[in-house]
Amino acid sequence: MLSLRRTVIYLLILCAVILAAFSRWLAASAEEMTEQVTGAPNDQKFVYAALATCILLLGLIGIRIVVARLDRVLDRWHVPMHQALRIQRLEVASPNQIRSAMHHSLHSMRFLGSVVIAGIYLSRILVLFPEAEPLALELQALIRMPLEKIWQAFVAYLPNLFEIIVILVVTRYLLKLVHLFFHALGMGIIVVRGFYPDWAEPTYKIVRILAVVFVGFIIMPLLPGSDSQFFEEISFFLGLLVSLGSTSAIKNMTAGMVLTYTRSFQIGDRICVNGSVGDVLEKSLFVTRIQTIKNEQIAIPNSLVLDNEIINYATMAETDGLILHTSITIGYDVDWRQVHELMIAAALQTEHIHEDPEPFVLQTSLDDYYVSYQVNAYTDRPDCMATIYSEMHQNILDAFHDAGVEIMSPAYTALRNGNDPAIPKIRRANELPHTTPRRPSRPPQSQPVSLPMREHAGAAR
Repeated sequence: MLSLRRTVIYLLILCAVILAAFSRWLAASAEEMTEQVTGAPNDQKFVYAALATCILLLGLIGIRIVVARLDRVLDRWHVPMHQALRIQRLEVASPNQIRSAMHHSLHSMRFLGSVVIAGIYLSRILVLFPEAEPLALELQALIRMPLEKIWQAFVAYLPNLFEIIVILVVTRYLLKLVHLFFHALGMGIIVVRGFYPDWAEPTYKIVRILAVVFVGFIIMPLLPGSDSQFFEEISFFLGLLVSLGSTSAIKNMTAGMVLTYTRSFQIGDRICVNGSVGDVLEKSLFVTRIQTIKNEQIAIPNSLVLDNEIINYATMAETDGLILHTSITIGYDVDWRQVHELMIAAALQTEHIHEDPEPFVLQTSLDDYYVSYQVNAYTDRPDCMATIYSEMHQNILDAFHDAGVEIMSPAYTALRNGNDPAIPKIRRANELPHTTPRRPSRPPQSQPVSLPMREHAGAAR
């Protein structure tokens, strides 16, 4: 079964052989045959005319028979070749369109062959008459010169064509070898010191682009018409368009290469770029795509990613753990030791928070009316940061309300109407409807410090 590409190649070879045979036959026998026919007596001229007419008819019949046979062969080939020409899911040409194109190509070849044979016949017939000899010579030149030019151009271009074919074949197999090498690097089969496996695929893409550009520059002078003024003007125009329109693209591509080799983040990492927090979906040469916790996909140009601060929450999460932290402010009337215990106990009740290393509390500031406390807890699930923070805040509220500690600014306590603390009456999680039981907290190591009454503290202030 012949494919469409092979059929086209065979037809082109057949046309080239026919043109070469015609041009060679015309160049070798035109002058000799003209002298013999012109000097012959009249009765021989009629014989020559009849012979030429018979040859014309035989030639036309032969072309018709050959084209009909080729048409039937294509019909037989068309049944197993009953496939559309597609580019992925785009149907470029249907099977009927392919068959119609082949059919029209055969009939065009038959018409061209008939015209050539008719021209040769007329040139030979006109030679029989001395008065029409100039017209015959002109007609012969009209038929012979285009064929000779085509053949001479084809023969002259053969070295360049052979060189282009050799360059393309060598480049193709070299790229296959390079792809095999980088694939082995990516799979860890080959290990190169200082070269990370995730660099293999982007490095191969860069090498392939450079190879294609380099081969393009080599092949361009070998193309037909490359030395013409029109070709130079078109090349200059295309180069100008690329230089003016690809400034941002080149900037993003360069930034993508820098991000790849600096290993700032990997696919699946939770990162924060320019205020956008999400998981990395794609890291290409031009854009970085992240998916937020709201299922939003954000495409950020690599130049913008490189120019801004990148926070990677997943780099240390699997080894040392990511530290999540939140802060509250408590008045000076509450012992800091109890605040520490309550915040640590609330953190340990939160899901995905590690018990080892244990959470710790930092007193970040001593302000005029309150002390700022910051609890820090380890986790290995940066993809659940939002739910961990929400649950930790719930547990902090429950822990402080159960202990009777009010999380409220003392300034508000002094100015509000009444002395009732801002603590809900139902504080325990197990007393609330539709709640899930939490992980029991560890018993405190020391008894909580007794607190002074809030109204006394307010009066003292």
